[in-house]
Amino acid sequence: MIDWRHIDTVLLDMDGTLLDLHFDTHFWLEHLPRRYCEIHRLETSHGHALVERILAERGTLDWYSLRYWQR
Repeated sequence: MIDWRHIDTVLLDMDGTLLDLHFDTHFWLEHLPRRYCEIHRLETSHGHALVERILAERGTLDWYSLRYWQR
């Protein structure tokens, strides 16, 4: 049995299960960059640059690396 009191983070892969591609695309390419800019008080162009940087990692091992994205 898992002792949930000692779990800090739970990651779920819900692509195609609970969330459709439209929501996934909206969240990662529109919502996340916009909120990032709002939180860090950046111009929206920085959000677009963030999306480009994220998409540049597609097809690489870094795409799947939590350590990479944490940095």
